[in-house]
Amino acid sequence: MVLSSLGPWTLAVLSARQLNDSPWYHAALYFYLHGQYNGWFTLGLFALLYSLLEQTPAVRLGKLAGFHYWAYTISVLPSFVLSLLWMKLSAVWVVIAAVSGAAGLAAVAAFLLLGLRNRAVSRLGFSGWPRVFLYVSLTALIIKMVLELGSVLPALEPLVFSTRSIVIGYLHLVLLGFVSLLLLALIFRLNGLDGSQKKTGSLLLLAGLLLNEAVLFLDGLLQWLHSAGLPLAAQLLLAASLLMFAGICALQRPLFAPLGRSQT
Repeated sequence: MVLSSLGPWTLAVLSARQLNDSPWYHAALYFYLHGQYNGWFTLGLFALLYSLLEQTPAVRLGKLAGFHYWAYTISVLPSFVLSLLWMKLSAVWVVIAAVSGAAGLAAVAAFLLLGLRNRAVSRLGFSGWPRVFLYVSLTALIIKMVLELGSVLPALEPLVFSTRSIVIGYLHLVLLGFVSLLLLALIFRLNGLDGSQKKTGSLLLLAGLLLNEAVLFLDGLLQWLHSAGLPLAAQLLLAASLLMFAGICALQRPLFAPLGRSQT
């Protein structure tokens, strides 16, 4: 959180010097986003998951947990270079970006392997819709890591950095797909709910999320191929937003009511 705040402070300095259109202005903005998405959000969610794992006697963390912790944590700052490849950096920086991106992906793979070896999903009490949310969330995380590593390839650079739909789709993949769904899975789990009574809300939320991502990435891919883009993309995005909004409304009150009662 503290390190990522250097981004907005730098934006203020650059704006005062009339450098709003400089590459460094965008780099400062990306530094803040990188520190939030890949740093604060991801590390915070992993901390919650490890807290549950440590409270489960049948789960053994071992070397995989250590590798995940060190490989991901060390790779967070240097992997910021992945967000700067559009600046036409030298080969040394490209290698740093590739190595740090590969280390982050390997770290997440180690965490997934740790979960599979310990049958962590069932032992931690994730069942029903919380289990679905957890699986979709971790799938979104893997896709995000692969996309980041793929940005090292020169042929994909215009698609990753210059296509607005792809950029927005990536941000939604992190915030809606990984962060929001994992938080919902944890809220369900900590309230002792399997989500069976909230099937409609869960389905609407997932349908809206999947439609949103499909439209954004397909529209970006078509634009990259010099097409006019996806027909009715704006209308489909509106439909996806309405589906997610309806799903949130259907989930909200019963889901958070136990937390409110326990606090009072």
